Parts: sequence; C-alpha cells; structure tokens
Amino acid sequence: MRVIQNYDPKDVTMDLLYNDDTWGALELNVDLDIDQLQSYYFDIKHKHSQQYFNFQDFPDRLTIEVSKQYMELGYCGYYCGPIGGYTLAWPEERYEPLPPPSQANVDMFPETLDPEFYEKCNVLPKFRFGYMNTLIDMLGEDSFKQCIITEHGPEATIKTHKDSNAKKLHIPLATNEQAVFTFGENRELKFNMRVGKVYILNTSAFHGTENFGESTRAHFITRVDETRIQDIIAL
Repeated sequence: MRVIQNYDPKDVTMDLLYNDDTWGALELNVDLDIDQLQSYYFDIKHKHSQQYFNFQDFPDRLTIEVSKQYMELGYCGYYCGPIGGYTLAWPEERYEPLPPPSQANVDMFPETLDPEFYEKCNVLPKFRFGYMNTLIDMLGEDSFKQCIITEHGPEATIKTHKDSNAKKLHIPLATNEQAVFTFGENRELKFNMRVGKVYILNTSAFHGTENFGESTRAHFITRVDETRIQDIIAL
C-alpha cells in the first residue's frame, strides 16, 4: 500500500484511480490557506452548533437496524464512539442534526428515499460563506454534493473496510500526529493527513481510521465525481 504524493498529473490515469487498489490516498499538489480554512471551521462550530449530529445522542434520527448493519460491516453507525459532525449539503434547507442519508429514519427524512437524492444535494445557503466559496470555485460545485464535516474524538476508531469505487475528498481541518488513516487489510500503512492539503481517498482499497491523540481530528469529506476528478488531479 502507498500514499501518492508529488505526482505528475499525466501519470495519474483513470485506470490507476479506479482499477488499482495498491494506493490508499493521493495528496493533491495544492496548498490551502490554513487560517481561512480553520476560521470557517470555527464559525461552523460556534455559529451552527445546533447542526451537530452524533450517533449516541440522536438514535431517533436513525433507522437503528440499518445503522447496526453498517456497524457490523466496519462503518460508523449506532453507538460507534466519539464520532460526529455537521452535514453541510442536503436537498432542502434543514438546519438541524442530520444523520447519514443511508441510515436515516425515513419517517423523519423522507427525502432520503428519492433516487435523485445525491444529485439534489448541494451546500446549503447558510454554509456558503468564507473559505467554502473558495473551495467550491477550486474543486467544483459537484465536489461538494455530499459535503460533511466529521469529527473523531480521542480514542475514536473505524474498523478496516472497503467502500464502493467512488472516490472521496478529505480536507483536514484539525488533527494531531496520532490521528491517522490506516491502509491495507492488516492496517499495515498509517498516514497522517495534514491540515492545508487536500486528499483523494481510495475507498475501494482497505482502509480505516484511528485517533489515539488527545485532541479531536476533523475533516471535510466530500464525494468527487468521476467526470471532475482529472481536473482536480491537474490543479
């Protein structure tokens, strides 16, 4: 397993991106404004605290049996530990604690049953301020259709698992040296994603996370569309 850094864009082919599971993450050749990035995160935490969702405090917002199945597969779900965050993209304006759409209580969130739910998700108006607008201009509107901020508190872990072949962007907002992604079936490679960088995560390869530091690790997570990924690689 490897993390791709300091690459030549012409070497990062679609075949490598979508048919090669020997890499776990790719660090884009871009540097973000750390002060503006963290200022945006600070504003979300302090001005939109009512939006915060975690699995332990809001079980009524989940379909519990579905969420438990996610837990069994290694994903985060019902009672998964000190993990929570903020959903910034949704098909309609809801400013409240929003669960993962795939685990949502459909009586409370019937819009998650819409087959076009993903296509209709966009960053909500109240969150389109500051550095978010810069990131959308840089990475494209379609790169923020599933945008969340996820926080992993001390001792938080996610088991080794594989997702679909869709690729995700991770933009670290806060970290510590012991907050890492693990890659490989036996977690043989551990990698700390740095604040100020942007990463493409290969979710079809074995991966997990662990935070054995004393502070919270926070990332933007978004899903990058296949039609946009080469433009992002070339930044």
